[in-house]
Amino acid sequence: MSQGSYKISTNTTNKTVELYVKGRAKEADLLEFINEYNKTVNSIQPSQYDLIVDCLEMDLEKQEMIDKLSAVFIMYKETGFKNIIFKVKKANLQKQLSEVARMSGFGEARFHGI
Repeated sequence: MSQGSYKISTNTTNKTVELYVKGRAKEADLLEFINEYNKTVNSIQPSQYDLIVDCLEMDLEKQEMIDKLSAVFIMYKETGFKNIIFKVKKANLQKQLSEVARMSGFGEARFHGI
């Protein structure tokens, strides 16, 4: 388990918002993440962009964070991106994220194994 961190970047040439997630989320950092996410998406027209969530270095979330992760998935969905793609290589993490996506009513999420 590694300490959680994230990075959000916008690529206007490729019309992507890239979200890199590492480790495991900490509840204390959630508000900062949401504020940075909202600032990023408010500076673009999300319907013209793809959201790429790089989970290649993400760890499984603890059970007590699943509801918060579900709320984040709903936020991604409600933003209105053209496509939302999760890059995942760990089978158990993909299973957890797929379940969270299902719980969030997130039918359009796509998972790409690397």
